Amino acid sequence: PARRRNVSQNVRTRNVVTVSAQPALIESLETRTHLSVSKDAAGFTVVTPGSGTQVFYVSPNGSDSNSGTSASSPLKTIAKGVSKLRAGAGDQLLLQRGASFSGTFGLFSKSGASSSQPTVLGAYGAGARPVITSGSEQAFSIGNRGGVSNVIVQGLKMQPGSGTGNVNGVAIIGKASNITFEDCEITRYTNNVVLQKYFGDVSNITLRRDVITDAYSRGGNSEGLFAEGVTGLTLEENVFDHNGWGNGRAQTTFNHGAYVRASTSGLVARGNVFSNSSSHGLQARGGGVVENNVFIDNPTGMSFGLVNGSPVTPGGVGGRVTNNVFFGTKNIGGQTRGTAIEIGNVKRGGTTVSGNVIANGVSTTKLPAIQLTWGSGNDNASTAVGINDLTLSNNVVYNWSSALWVVAGQAPGSGQRALNNLKVTNNQFQNIATAGAIVPGATAGTYSGNLYTTQVYNKAAKNTGATNVKVSYADPTRTPGKAVGGTNATFVSLARQQGKANWKTNLLAASIVSYVKGGFTATGTTAVKR
Repeated sequence: PARRRNVSQNVRTRNVVTVSAQPALIESLETRTHLSVSKDAAGFTVVTPGSGTQVFYVSPNGSDSNSGTSASSPLKTIAKGVSKLRAGAGDQLLLQRGASFSGTFGLFSKSGASSSQPTVLGAYGAGARPVITSGSEQAFSIGNRGGVSNVIVQGLKMQPGSGTGNVNGVAIIGKASNITFEDCEITRYTNNVVLQKYFGDVSNITLRRDVITDAYSRGGNSEGLFAEGVTGLTLEENVFDHNGWGNGRAQTTFNHGAYVRASTSGLVARGNVFSNSSSHGLQARGGGVVENNVFIDNPTGMSFGLVNGSPVTPGGVGGRVTNNVFFGTKNIGGQTRGTAIEIGNVKRGGTTVSGNVIANGVSTTKLPAIQLTWGSGNDNASTAVGINDLTLSNNVVYNWSSALWVVAGQAPGSGQRALNNLKVTNNQFQNIATAGAIVPGATAGTYSGNLYTTQVYNKAAKNTGATNVKVSYADPTRTPGKAVGGTNATFVSLARQQGKANWKTNLLAASIVSYVKGGFTATGTTAVKR
């Protein structure tokens, strides 16, 4: 379930962050090669200052009367550093690593010169990320009608003050394009990151190798990431852990690790960890590409296209959900949960859910690992299209309460409950706790090559042509935790420590996916007689 929510302590009619508008220089995105933007050996972004670029340094031991143009003559405050940046020049403002700062970047308005010479807010020296304690203010915000573009924020930790009220960490609600956050830790805000079209279009936003954790509400809803009306959103190799609850606040169905609304298009979520969320690890309501991610102990792993309680994407969504690993699940208090992937409102053209491993979610709830259904409470339900041209193939569901449920009431045709050209092929539904290996409640679909075992006879699966066969695997005991010699909680704890100063490739989601999927390589089959 979902609803239109207040994403800040400051509310306008449309429930958005309240910030004052300031004019800013508009810089168009360039498509040419990033001549001064490259990657180092570990894959972190390096921005080489241009000939006209000014670099300013900030240290708690500095003075705002200094020039700030060298590490030996640094400024003292972030605010003074921001005041020295020139709009449209591609200047850099660097904070001392290992140091702590009070303050914020304010309502930021300093665009870069181009995509190859962006404005940089970053760090210098050795050690841990600089810590920015923003008190009761947003650490970084864009709310300008004029527009801000070509900015990279990297290597910083942002947190609110102790005991402050509802406040967001990063809030981009003004016209913005080509904004990247890399290697940042953003933690303990009501909403750690808010991206919302309000004063203008928000496009081409990237969160990369960030650690986004422990968002909790002090009186409203709470998300690790909230994205609405964004065109082009990339989430790459981030850690989203324990968002939407904590500090005395209970889990609810309205708070998520990453809540990407149906009005956001062009989502690419690749190589992330989504764990211990209040409700969903990821809500990909607008569809997109979701691949090589690890989902751990979320009440619901992810949704794709499905919307409850707010508008759907008119005409449906498309994309793919491939090569992800889902481990564990839980209820939300007394509310039954336990689905890894829920899908709805899929347009024609071919959407695939393939190569995923969904394991160890057995509970008494009997909810399916994969559910195909339609939304409820949609303001624009007449624009929904049901499920079309969807292929589920080569997925492994192991040790789950139920495997696949195609909810009854869907049928060939058009509209919100349409079900056209569903293909369920070559999946392995093994060690299923109930008879619900395959529950084809709807009347349409092509089923072939699926192998299942359940604790009780599954006539519905048999009627789809599925074969009652036990599959032997190389090592089905593999978990994300075992990859690092511990429990899943061990892995998440280590992943939360990821950063440029402490980068471990074995903790990347892609490494975990490869390890786990290797354990679920089939080594043989045994027929099961009923």
